[in-house]
Amino acid sequence: MRVTSRPLKQFFLPVMLVVASVANADNRDPDRDAIYGLVDRLVACWERASAQGLSELWQADGDIIVPDGSLLRGRNQIESFY
Repeated sequence: MRVTSRPLKQFFLPVMLVVASVANADNRDPDRDAIYGLVDRLVACWERASAQGLSELWQADGDIIVPDGSLLRGRNQIESFY
C-alpha cells in the first residue's frame, strides 16, 4: 500500500508538534517567569494605588485601550487615567 502525502502529513505534523513542545519546554520558563513577574508588579502597584507605577509597566510610547473603549497613548495619559 502506497502512503500518500496527506496521511503522512497528518501523522507527522502532530508528532513534530509534540516533539517541539517537549524540546522547548525548558525555554519557556524565562518567558513564564517574566509574565508572572509583570502580573505581580501590576498587582503590587494596584494595591498601593500607584498610578505612576502602573504607567511604568508600559513602554514610554505604549498604548492601552481601557474598559470604556478609550485609547490612551503614552505613560502620561496612562498615569492620568489611573
